[in-house]
Amino acid sequence: MQVRLTILRGKEAGQVRRFRIEAGQPVVIGRHEECDLPLWDEAASRRHALLELSGSSLTVVDLGSSNGTYVNGDQLDRLELAGGERIRIGETEFRVETEGFQKRETVVLKSGSDYTVEQSLSPEDLDLGATMAPVGDGASRLNQLLELVDRVQAEESGEDILTALLQVAVTSLHAQGIVVPCSENSDQPLWSEVVSNPKSTKPSSLANSIVEQVLRDGNALQISDTSANPLTKSRESIVSRGVRSIVASPISARGRTLGVLYLESVDDRPYDASALAFVATLGQVAGMALVAAEKLQNTRRLLRTQKKVGHADLLTESKALRASLDHLARFAASGGPVLIVGETGTGKELLAQYAHRNGPYASGPFIPVNCAAIPATLLESELFGHEKGAFTGATARKAGMFELANEGTLFLDEVGELPPELQPKLLRVLETGEFFRIGGRAPVSVRLLVLSATNRDLEAGTRDGSFREDLFFRLNRFRVQSPPLRERPEDVALLAHHFLRHAAAKLDGVEAELTSEAERVLCQYGWPGNVRELRNVIERAVVVARDGRIEPPDLLLTHSLQHDDGPDPTDLVPRSIEEVEERAIRVALHHTGGKKGEAAEILGIAWPTLRRKLKKYRIDPDTPLVTSG
Repeated sequence: MQVRLTILRGKEAGQVRRFRIEAGQPVVIGRHEECDLPLWDEAASRRHALLELSGSSLTVVDLGSSNGTYVNGDQLDRLELAGGERIRIGETEFRVETEGFQKRETVVLKSGSDYTVEQSLSPEDLDLGATMAPVGDGASRLNQLLELVDRVQAEESGEDILTALLQVAVTSLHAQGIVVPCSENSDQPLWSEVVSNPKSTKPSSLANSIVEQVLRDGNALQISDTSANPLTKSRESIVSRGVRSIVASPISARGRTLGVLYLESVDDRPYDASALAFVATLGQVAGMALVAAEKLQNTRRLLRTQKKVGHADLLTESKALRASLDHLARFAASGGPVLIVGETGTGKELLAQYAHRNGPYASGPFIPVNCAAIPATLLESELFGHEKGAFTGATARKAGMFELANEGTLFLDEVGELPPELQPKLLRVLETGEFFRIGGRAPVSVRLLVLSATNRDLEAGTRDGSFREDLFFRLNRFRVQSPPLRERPEDVALLAHHFLRHAAAKLDGVEAELTSEAERVLCQYGWPGNVRELRNVIERAVVVARDGRIEPPDLLLTHSLQHDDGPDPTDLVPRSIEEVEERAIRVALHHTGGKKGEAAEILGIAWPTLRRKLKKYRIDPDTPLVTSG
């Protein structure tokens, strides 16, 4: 018996394997390289299952595997196959097709259906060249196919690609029709998201059952003559509207079915094998365009995220921080998860980047997510993604941060702010490596390093019920402390000069230097805001300082000094605070070309505060800076 296995999901999705099975010569499937069908799947057993002839029938048999063998979603030890079943082993899913199953001329009846399919064409059997003549309709359809290829290359949204597909199809085949998207990895059509041609009459109710069969079988279907079909000819609505033929095709690529193109003829010419092959080809072209557009959108999101991250080096001479880095490298190399704890502003994200570079997925992306900065109502979609039509406004399928971070590192900053309703979903990902998109019906599998950080006492959160205890234990498998700057006095001057160089470069290469008195004040300061406060102080001082020399008054430190023997703050103010403040604002506006938002960022103040100060000092952002002696 000839058997064809089409891999739908897994690392080899889209590939086809063909076997000839004889009595006593089964096809063994498993993780071992000597299996007839070896699977690169950690969830598969070494010898997981086999396909064998039982009499004249094909049978699948589970070989006592650890994770089970599933046929059409049900776990079974042994089952006789009719052909067309979907078998799942671990994260790999494939469709079984026996000889003659996909290509047959007539009589494909489904219980409860009211139509007879006259031709069925699988993607693997598609040969457009064998049915397309070089003249007449064949030449016209070739031009239409090239037009579709050209149009979808210019489109970036899924809806625009499907609209282009429908327009080309109805024009070429003199048809009316619809495109029905579906949820990924499911047989459920999204009827609320149907794309229709404004010039077309609404297709008949027969469309529903044909669309659902295409999604189940994955084949293009054809009814060439409705008037002669014993079942469809009784449907007066079809005949009265002049529908002679019906053809439908999956929109698919790389083993994924993304929707269905359904067409009804509007003239007397019946559809033939050439039309069926042409429509199936249109579906494949559109499917590849949809997958490419999805990857483009994900890549752009990933690049935007990476641009925000950067890869700054960690500068330190502190023994405390070096000890934390040593632990962090070893913990990350184990695959994590790792919890980084420390006060606000200590540079926990820099430590996370260091862990990523020393982790098992260093060559993959580093994706940071601030759980406190995203509204709770949006956080689930941001982390786990959603399917098209999952909720109002979900106009396209969106990959979440877990999916974007696959084969890389996901950093969950402020994880203590994670809403209680999302904590079980995060726990599931950590334990199984799987999650569901919002509105999704099939799990998405990922392999990644998960890092998290918090400045909260999560143990106290487990006691008051705001944080799940089992999630805390999972995140806290490895724990690293990010020491505050006051415990790293040897790093203050080192970091100050580093921030000084960057701030000067940001302001068109302005030359600036710290005086010895200013450096001494910095080293004696308590730094309640840690490294972030030090950076803001230096960036502000570069703007405020006269002649590029940063003196103690230019630091504008507002908290008390750490040491009692430090200089008296009254000795550090040779001119009024208002004078310094006004000059700082004018210089910041000068360097930003009058852009108030950027000036507020440089000064480290909020935009409403800057607006009040502009009014107070009667500063016009467009007025050139006038220096005084």
